[in-house]
Amino acid sequence: MSFLFSFPFFSCKLLGKSEPKTEAKDLRIYQIMVSTFRDGDPSIGYRTAWGPEEETGGDLQGVIDSLDYIANMGFNAVWLTPIFDSSGANADENAGFEERLDSTGYYARDFFSIDPHFGSESTFRELVNACHERGIFVILDGVFGHWGDSVAPSPSGKVPERKFGKFNGAAFPESLDFFKEVASFWIREYKIDGWRLDQCYQLGKKGEGVADSHNFWYDIRLAVEEAAAQNRAEGSEWGTLGYMVGECWRNTAAEIQSEAVDSGTAEGYGLESCFDFPSRNYIIRIMTKNGINAGGFLDYVFESADKKGYFHPDGFKPNLFVSNHDLPRLGTAISEAFPQQSPEGADKNIYYRKHEVAMAILAAFSGPITVYYGDEWGAFLEPDKIGKFPCYNDNSSRTAGKTFGFSKDEQNVADCTAALMNARKMHPALFCGTTETIFESDNAFIARKTSGNEEITVIINCSNEDFSYSLEKGGRDIINGNRVRKSGTLPAWSFLFIKTR
Repeated sequence: MSFLFSFPFFSCKLLGKSEPKTEAKDLRIYQIMVSTFRDGDPSIGYRTAWGPEEETGGDLQGVIDSLDYIANMGFNAVWLTPIFDSSGANADENAGFEERLDSTGYYARDFFSIDPHFGSESTFRELVNACHERGIFVILDGVFGHWGDSVAPSPSGKVPERKFGKFNGAAFPESLDFFKEVASFWIREYKIDGWRLDQCYQLGKKGEGVADSHNFWYDIRLAVEEAAAQNRAEGSEWGTLGYMVGECWRNTAAEIQSEAVDSGTAEGYGLESCFDFPSRNYIIRIMTKNGINAGGFLDYVFESADKKGYFHPDGFKPNLFVSNHDLPRLGTAISEAFPQQSPEGADKNIYYRKHEVAMAILAAFSGPITVYYGDEWGAFLEPDKIGKFPCYNDNSSRTAGKTFGFSKDEQNVADCTAALMNARKMHPALFCGTTETIFESDNAFIARKTSGNEEITVIINCSNEDFSYSLEKGGRDIINGNRVRKSGTLPAWSFLFIKTR
């Protein structure tokens, strides 16, 4: 399928003929909060979930109905928030904390069954097959540190043990065999391709329920790798990636490394990938401080994993993101910092341009990336809906998703995102290249990205003013195919990817 998109300052058409073989470092993940994303089957679903919308009802059929959109946007993986059976009641406006919590899936009661509010096992199998037919990996959300009021045994009769209460975590090694079975079951039975691991510090070497500072991600990682290897040996094309990415909500790479990656007393290291919260925080500061120290912040974002302080003997792969289901949306953060920069504000153009720049930063990052549904078109939550429910506004980003019916401005951002994601898959210099910073200032950043014989210069303007640049050589814009001179001017809040070799 060919692409031709129009948005504020240029037209986009992709250069390249085929997509390189996908590895973990090239994952372009689209995160979906299942309960709030899209209602595909009105007969099921949590009608009011843990979020600001009056009506939700999201389900697996809604995801299936959206797969063509997701594929055309250039994403090659979906991460689904937990879909395991939580057996919760259909919550309404008067529903209590527990009932609304059920809709999130983060306190499951049966890790081996699909929540009937989301669909059935056959619906999930249809979803996985439909994803794989489109070249999309399936990543499930693994909550291996806590569960609901009670939990069903595994098919082999194993049960986990809780030591610190419902919210604070399981005991290890007592729970290890149960969660190894969970991790392997979905890969073997349904050929899923990986796991996002909720609150992964609960199993790391400093977890509350962890004995002797042992990093139990080492053990579970081996179980996942073995299940993927078995699928591969049986000739399966899918269920072989075995990608695992941890949520270690910390402000420094050193903390993430210590809690989720380091070996502790295990025979080997833990997770090979965690969400890069420190880099994400710098991106948000760029967007909410109108680019102050943008060059320095982006210099950190694009540094190699080891320079940031991450290490894994098999190669650590930080996963870059901007928003997720627990954090305010990018659009919410922008509009709260600058009320005039909102979809209805006087400077709405900057609001949407900032979203395009954020997507460009993700596209130029060496390693896996994740985009939270809605951010690809500039989703926004009205201020009067923020904080409708308690719990530090972690629900404010759980707004209804949409894949059509965009305004002109939203369509421009969606087109830009699609152009970036589809260009990224064609250019290894973007997703796995080495990065050399060649210019940084308070509001601008220029870097050279190199992979093999390919060289791409990335220019990002994080300012309300135009930015004049001068390079050693010109080249070709990989987004629209136009020839680019070695010097020029970049409009406010915009970017340029120049193939110079």
